[in-house]
Amino acid sequence: MLIQKDKIKMMPSAITLNSIEVKSERSQLTTGIDRKIYDVTQDVLSSSGSVSDLLQNIPSVQVDIEGNVSLRGSADVEILINGKNSALVDPTSRAEALQQIPANAIEKIEIISNPSAKFKPDGVSGIINIVLKKDTDLGYNGMVGANYGNLGRYNFNSSINYNPGGLNMFARYGIRQDKRASVNKDDRTQISLIDTTYYFGKRDAGGKPFSHLLAGGLDYNINSTNSTGVSGNFMFRDYTRDESTQKTYYDGTHSKIEDYKRYRTGEEYQKEGEVNAYYQKNFDGDDHKVRLNYTYAFSPETENNYFKDSFSFPFGHPEGRDNMITIAKMFRNEVSLEYSKPLSDVSTFEAGYVGNFDKNDFDFKGELLADTIKTIFAVDTLKTKHFIASCAVHAAYATYSDSWGLFSYMAGLRLEQANVKSDLVSSNLIYTQDYFQAYPTIHMDYKLFSSAELQLNYSKRVNRPDDEDLNPFPEYQDPRNLRRGNPKLKPEYIHSFELGLKLETEVVTLSPILYYRNKVNGFTWVTSPLNDSVLVTTHENLSTDRSAGLEIAFIGSIAGVLNYNGGINGFYEKIDASDIGFSNSKSTYSWSGNLNCNFSTFANGIFQINTNYRAARLTPQGNFKPAFVLNIGYKQDIIPDKLTFTATASDILKTMKREMTINTNWLQETMTDQRNSQVVYLGITYHFGATSKKSKEKSLQYDDSI
Repeated sequence: MLIQKDKIKMMPSAITLNSIEVKSERSQLTTGIDRKIYDVTQDVLSSSGSVSDLLQNIPSVQVDIEGNVSLRGSADVEILINGKNSALVDPTSRAEALQQIPANAIEKIEIISNPSAKFKPDGVSGIINIVLKKDTDLGYNGMVGANYGNLGRYNFNSSINYNPGGLNMFARYGIRQDKRASVNKDDRTQISLIDTTYYFGKRDAGGKPFSHLLAGGLDYNINSTNSTGVSGNFMFRDYTRDESTQKTYYDGTHSKIEDYKRYRTGEEYQKEGEVNAYYQKNFDGDDHKVRLNYTYAFSPETENNYFKDSFSFPFGHPEGRDNMITIAKMFRNEVSLEYSKPLSDVSTFEAGYVGNFDKNDFDFKGELLADTIKTIFAVDTLKTKHFIASCAVHAAYATYSDSWGLFSYMAGLRLEQANVKSDLVSSNLIYTQDYFQAYPTIHMDYKLFSSAELQLNYSKRVNRPDDEDLNPFPEYQDPRNLRRGNPKLKPEYIHSFELGLKLETEVVTLSPILYYRNKVNGFTWVTSPLNDSVLVTTHENLSTDRSAGLEIAFIGSIAGVLNYNGGINGFYEKIDASDIGFSNSKSTYSWSGNLNCNFSTFANGIFQINTNYRAARLTPQGNFKPAFVLNIGYKQDIIPDKLTFTATASDILKTMKREMTINTNWLQETMTDQRNSQVVYLGITYHFGATSKKSKEKSLQYDDSI
């Protein structure tokens, strides 16, 4: 630098620097005005487990031994894939599917306990939105991964993405072989005016589910304001079963009436596929747009069950044989038109139409052994039934969001017309339900100071019966324990309120939330006697069901070595079952909690501990006992960002089980289910390819529907 009279001259100097690489980890938890978003890409279980395993690590979410998912203590939760309904998580096969979809296909999981009017209002406790990975960087990249577990379990996953600019193509393929063994015990005393009978059953079951999952598609940027794309996914799953159940009956004097083993063998084949296409038009900015979507989904399923009864008492009782063939077909069409326009820097208007058109066809074919010598079976007219359920829902919604200084809000209204038809083909009966409802929502946020926000929100929701909930024809897999739907079952309506606070410090983020739910026509399972040895369980509507609770979610880090997240949820529930013949009201306190800890080790290693506990909870006729599970895992980068080794062990204490009791004047029953959920996996994952340093065009819009 030279200084002259009244002048300063700057002389350029060239300095050569080595390249600088900046790395950062995405936050495991981010929050919006209507949701919590959990980044699960760093979860060790995401390398080897299933989506069902991954969900156990999400605060407020519980997964039972059969794979059924609950949110804040309610199993009536809507599960979406990339914000949309998907054949992969159809309610009739959701638990099985979530145990087969690979966890490493998931990028993040969103918990939307009080969704805005833009979302379907279905589900008591809200929405779990599973967002799949999809790379849109320029260039090509991909991954392959394989895991091998105990008892012959294994899975393989691969993905590839190519984006030369303006066009993005992607594909994913995976296979998964599982092996399951379970023990079910049923101990009951049944009391009638005539006699008291006792029953004990023990079922030992084995199963080998095997699945293929294929997904892919492309997005194309037509020009700076128009984009389109098509995507799809397909899952094929087969499940072979082999089980035996020891059944023993006693009279009131404890004298044996009947003692036999019922054997079941069979296989199940299910295909689940869908195709999605979209067109998007951008106007004067990326956020001012209109989007047209169409989705077609199908899910045919065949389940073949072959039964044999072998009697040890009474002596000389002939062997019994029967078959049950179930053929189910699901079809769904969905069309939506969505519009979004920013009205200012802080306000946005959204509106749209969504039409859902579903049809489920259930065909039950029962057979009895007609000729024991030639092994010829004849049609069992009692068990051969045909049921078709269809539902059309037309919805229009609008939301408006704005901000005034420290205060922001989002208000919305959704109007829906639903037409439901239950066709009992075999009985020549048709039940219809047509109803129009308005679903208002309001979300408010006030920034108390830089590290604290106060949130208040409300939504009206609906929980519509699934097709199986409406189907009155039982499958007769266990002739002494029948389960059937109720075609007269009404939708349950929920008024949901939340008051929450988000607190952020340098070491921890806390999100305590007070919530209250008031349900009208709430669903419940009710068991009643068909005769002195057969029980029938069906869905009924309660008078009211009220619950309130406190949920505390937290996430933090200690010294950059320990990262942790978790939550605890305690709630009070009061139910009125007087409409279905029980005492006027029952109430209980219950709670659940989970904790997920990641310990960073030397050389880019991560050791993970995950635990989940669920306390006892209430039913109109009894309760569910507590449940607990502990999982551990380890992930080691062999070549950073390229080659990774993982080891995981699930349910290491072998405590995961489900126990339910019924205690009424006519029935005392305890049922226990326990599975070999103690699973160990060793795996390796390799990432390949490279991405261009060139930035993507800002106007390129990509579909998130697969």
